[in-house]
Order: sequence, then structure tokens, then C-alpha cells
Amino acid sequence: MNLFDQVRDVIRKKHYSIRTEQAYVNWIRQYILFQGKRHPKDMGEKEIKHVLRIDLGDFGNMERAKKPERLPTDQSRD
Repeated sequence: MNLFDQVRDVIRKKHYSIRTEQAYVNWIRQYILFQGKRHPKDMGEKEIKHVLRIDLGDFGNMERAKKPERLPTDQSRD
């Protein structure tokens, strides 16, 4: 069983949606291509940190999402 079949099997056992399965498989495929078509089991922490640093970038400059303001409500019974 190849890597993608293993991933699909695990995702299906967890009852994830087909779109989630497709997204995970695509992300893994892109990661493998980025690493020069090396199998993930042959890679280590260095490669993972490298791709995360490129994909996620610097979170230091990001602000937290703001909650929307609550609209005033009219409590009177006219």
C-alpha cells in the first residue's frame, strides 16, 4: 500500500469529508515535490521546519481577529 493509500485509509476511518481527504493528499503531494520527490519517512525535523518556515511565514506581525461588535437591541414593547 503506497503512502497516499495509507493516508486515505486513515482519513476515511476517521470519517473526514472527501474534500478534507483531497486537501490532505494534495498537501502531502506538494510537500514531497518540494523536497525533491523524497519519501517523508526519509526526511527529518530539518526538512519539516524548513517547509513550515516557508509556508507559514512570520506570525509575529499578525493581529488577532477582532470579534464583531454587538448591535444594540431595542428592549421596549411599542
